[in-house]
Amino acid sequence: VRTMARRTLLDGIYPIYALHCDYCLTTSGPAIMRVVVISSDCEKIYETFVRQDNLIMQFGTRFVRISLSDLLLTWRQPSDVQHKLSELICDKTILIGHVVQYALLALRMTHDTVVDTSVVFRSCQPAIATRKSLR
Repeated sequence: VRTMARRTLLDGIYPIYALHCDYCLTTSGPAIMRVVVISSDCEKIYETFVRQDNLIMQFGTRFVRISLSDLLLTWRQPSDVQHKLSELICDKTILIGHVVQYALLALRMTHDTVVDTSVVFRSCQPAIATRKSLR
């Protein structure tokens, strides 16, 4: 699903949202298990868990704090999440996130106005102090 064009907002400014997704590994491969959208005012616009129809083998990484009980209570399918995001995001909305293309791929969405932090900060290497540089 491609994000759709909408009429210009009254002030001519389109929203900027941060998009975060958590993933799990299922018997059919990687799957999205939680989606969070945050506004530029740091307000949570949308958060939901995504129902998994396949058996979950692994819950993402050590940084993901999602339990099986969180997912057992959800009924939202990926298509439900896709529909809700299509209501929130238009083609001019700026989406910011880390490896956003994977989130959009998992949601089966296309969106052109993206700032991907994995690309922006790829070339930023921290300066490493050596004995020579300290002399």
